[in-house]
Amino acid sequence: MRMSWGLIVSALLASVVVAQERTEPAREGRQAAQPAGQSSRADQEIAAVKLAFGRNEVELAKLAAQKAQSDDVKQFAAQMVKEHSAGIARLEKVAGSLANAPRGFGDSRQPPIRPDAGAEVRVQPGAVPAVDVTVNRGGASGPLNWVAIQQQMAEQCLSASKEELSKKTGTEFDKCFMGMAIGGHHQTVVADKVFLQYASPQFRGDLEECLQKSTTHLNEAKQIMEKLAGSPPRGIQN
Repeated sequence: MRMSWGLIVSALLASVVVAQERTEPAREGRQAAQPAGQSSRADQEIAAVKLAFGRNEVELAKLAAQKAQSDDVKQFAAQMVKEHSAGIARLEKVAGSLANAPRGFGDSRQPPIRPDAGAEVRVQPGAVPAVDVTVNRGGASGPLNWVAIQQQMAEQCLSASKEELSKKTGTEFDKCFMGMAIGGHHQTVVADKVFLQYASPQFRGDLEECLQKSTTHLNEAKQIMEKLAGSPPRGIQN
């Protein structure tokens, strides 16, 4: 539980930091003239990052709904699937073309790159010119595509979390899943508070609703975990 929970917490903390770095210039220079009905670049980036980790929550909740032993955990997981799925649909509309990570990175899962003097260039299928980065042999020499990196981190978090949960059964599974839920929702609450500082007025209402729901889910998860803490170990009968 500690390994996968830590990965989720670390990745979500990173999402807060990079969102601050990427959306500040977007808010200052790109929101001035947005076509009606089209999200600003800052809103798209925020939505894309939230979307990547929101999808993780749904996937893990689906697994918990099937495998959990506790009725409370099963009901909580089913609630997560329903409510987060509705939120994902909204985020997909806001994220637009950034909703999905570019494919074709190969085994290294490197972001796409564009040619530069002295660079070791590998042109990957599916590269998006508007968000490509410049990479030299010694590392990145230009701005990184942080949204794509966060999406890749989300994929790795989901894989690690599923692997950890696959090792658990019974009460151990329930506690592991709820631990992940507490960590994930705690960091979502922190992230949403930061994102609110950079979102457009049009998107801010959605973020405030997300923050409210995440806070509620966090409190519910803590209550369930407290009940599980009093559960006997697997195989021991009262």
